[in-house]
Amino acid sequence: MIKSNDKRRRNVDLTKVDEQSVQVMQTFSDYCFSRNLTSRDVCASVIFSQTVKNKDRQKTVQLVELDNFVRTLKEVKVLGQSEELPRALVNYLKLRAGDTQFLKVDTIQMFIETLHDSSNFDPLSSLASEKIKV
Repeated sequence: MIKSNDKRRRNVDLTKVDEQSVQVMQTFSDYCFSRNLTSRDVCASVIFSQTVKNKDRQKTVQLVELDNFVRTLKEVKVLGQSEELPRALVNYLKLRAGDTQFLKVDTIQMFIETLHDSSNFDPLSSLASEKIKV
């Protein structure tokens, strides 16, 4: 699991998705960050809020329908016209078990931020700075 100082990203576990899923989201991450956008900005026209209840509480979350998310990714050329999202990615981003129709926008954003942060990490530069300190 990738650890982060940001509490929201602390639970992003990239081992739960396959390589194809990571590639799709890395492309989306690159698209967003190269244009200084968030996933919310890119998907703004298809995002909606819904109150979700569990046994202890209710909470309002931002969601996007799977078909609309795929269409948006195709419009920005993250996915080819005949491509679909990998099943492992849909299972990771979905609102709840058994419901693949709705994806959580927060999970999408955390995923691409984690990929962006981990791709900017250079372990050699951190080792070099450690050597300078000694």
